[in-house]
Amino acid sequence: MNNILSSETFSKSMRKISFYFIGYCFVLLLVQISLVSIVAFFHFLLDHELSVVENWLSRNAWELLCLSKIIALYSITRVIKLNLYDDNSLINHIKKLDFKPMPQVIIFIFYILVMDLGMLLRSTSMVYNIRSLEVGYALTSFLGSAVFFFLDMILVVLLLELFPVKKKRNKIILLSFFTLMFLIVTNVIYPYSKVNILYLIIFYSTLGITLFKFPDNIGNLIWLATSFIGLSSIIFGQDLVWSSNYSLLQNSNNLPIIGHLICWLIGMIYLVKSVKYDDQIS
Repeated sequence: MNNILSSETFSKSMRKISFYFIGYCFVLLLVQISLVSIVAFFHFLLDHELSVVENWLSRNAWELLCLSKIIALYSITRVIKLNLYDDNSLINHIKKLDFKPMPQVIIFIFYILVMDLGMLLRSTSMVYNIRSLEVGYALTSFLGSAVFFFLDMILVVLLLELFPVKKKRNKIILLSFFTLMFLIVTNVIYPYSKVNILYLIIFYSTLGITLFKFPDNIGNLIWLATSFIGLSSIIFGQDLVWSSNYSLLQNSNNLPIIGHLICWLIGMIYLVKSVKYDDQIS
């Protein structure tokens, strides 16, 4: 056992990355529970019924979830900075990142959205959702979905800069670990989601694979979070919190998940194989 734990599979960098990411998830859980408890306390203080509290929490779920992640991310980055000799290293690294997305990423996003729309039209007739006219909820769904996934990637970018991981095998292990932790924590802080878990895995894996392949280009992640995850939420109802309640297409649940998965795999193969990292940064 000691030989296994001391092997390259559990390198010092990977242990530190895992430690900080677990710490981030733990803080996220504490903050989310605290915020929900505070909200419930004041509602009950005003003698509101339980149904009123549940309705408020449902309507403002995205705001609470994103606020919790922002607080957790800020807290864990402060802890990381305390362990650094150079207090400005995190900020300096962010300044060096490329904010211009690669053309291949834009092509990938366009391909997925078009294929999903085509599969949906082939399987059923298009039904417009009148509730999507509630612009405030639609915008919240778009921004909430994008921010919720993107914040995790910011932390991973910083951790990989501080604790580099070179081997492909170790990157796969870390990506699997991040995805598993994301699913577990998300299910704890919001156990009422009706969206298919496969969509969550696809969203998170897309960001993670792209990050590990092109670690210095944060523009790729911004575009994927907004134009892929955000638009998928408000068009096809792949929203973690509200599902298809405020999506543009009311019958978006008829989107064939297997077809979506196949198209995604083809798109990811194109994205990963179409450009070499050395070419991308040159």
